[in-house]
Amino acid sequence: MTQVRVLRSGQAGIGEWADARANVLEDYRRYFNETDVPKAEGIAVLTDSDDTQSVAIGDYASFRVCRE
Repeated sequence: MTQVRVLRSGQAGIGEWADARANVLEDYRRYFNETDVPKAEGIAVLTDSDDTQSVAIGDYASFRVCRE
């Protein structure tokens, strides 16, 4: 099962760098009300606009994935 969490959307901050952080373990527990968490199979970072029939541009840098 694939789940998506949107960290930014809309026109605010266009042309500016933004830091984004996510705690996927806490998110999973909160959104699914589960304590038994399955092993993650992957992480995807994407820029998408096909559902809004618009244009989107993304630039990503300095990724870190850390264990709790």
